[in-house]
Amino acid sequence: MAQPPQTIYDRIIQAIHSRGRTESERAFCTKIGLSPTYLSSLRDNCQKDPERSIDVATASKFARELGIDIETLTGIDPLPVDDPYPSRLDAVLAARAMKFSQHAIDSAYREDPGSDPGRLWWFHRIEAEESRLQFPSAPSPFSLETQRSRSVNGRRKR
Repeated sequence: MAQPPQTIYDRIIQAIHSRGRTESERAFCTKIGLSPTYLSSLRDNCQKDPERSIDVATASKFARELGIDIETLTGIDPLPVDDPYPSRLDAVLAARAMKFSQHAIDSAYREDPGSDPGRLWWFHRIEAEESRLQFPSAPSPFSLETQRSRSVNGRRKR
């Protein structure tokens, strides 16, 4: 059995070829609204950094044109499709694109605020967990102790 492609560039090229696409890389990029040199630049960047990723919007363009899901294209685990909080998906995709740890991302799925607070709230929760993992001795920005230390006589410190 063949090894799966290692880089995002390899996965894109494999998807293009496996679907019988015959246009050049430049023509393909132009067709989906990217710079004609996007794939050659990505190839060069992936040679320098095999862990290189692409942003969600660009991955969506490739996935849509190739008729595959974004997870297959990017090589990341599929996301839950029955999430009761639709904006959490946007935050998780952004965190993955920024290469946050899977543990930090998973922390968002342990939250249940009762109603969808919006993608920015979700992203800040993931970001806070990522920060906590990187700097374990720092207090969480959401902790009661942190909130108290930021206020004096009921007013926020400036």
